[in-house]
Amino acid sequence: MYKIIEDYIDKLMTSSPDMPLWNIEYIKQGKKPSWNYIDGCMTTSLIEMYKTTGEKKYLDFVVSFVDYYVDEDGSILIGKIAKERLLTHPNKTAANFKRFMGTDKKYKLGKHIFTPEDLSSFILKSLKENAE
Repeated sequence: MYKIIEDYIDKLMTSSPDMPLWNIEYIKQGKKPSWNYIDGCMTTSLIEMYKTTGEKKYLDFVVSFVDYYVDEDGSILIGKIAKERLLTHPNKTAANFKRFMGTDKKYKLGKHIFTPEDLSSFILKSLKENAE
């Protein structure tokens, strides 16, 4: 039985971030891929598979899948995906920064340096775009 499950997971991991097999309804509707709840469930499950088995293929897939959603210009992702990235990309992810607003604290994320106010503005911008 476990072999069947492992084969199924391996098949899912053959898909690419722009056409993930677990989001086939988006592909059939011709929608542009965007991070969603199902992606979060899948990547969280694969991280747990990695923790359980130690097989690096699970972690490698999650890292490559998540990297797809980081813009070339270094745009910072927010929300649930950012929380999940704390596991795979801790040097490119900020959390709990609102409490440092109004201070001199800086966050180095990859090659970029941000203030807590900068990071908060990304959240507000995303909320505005989602509302529109």
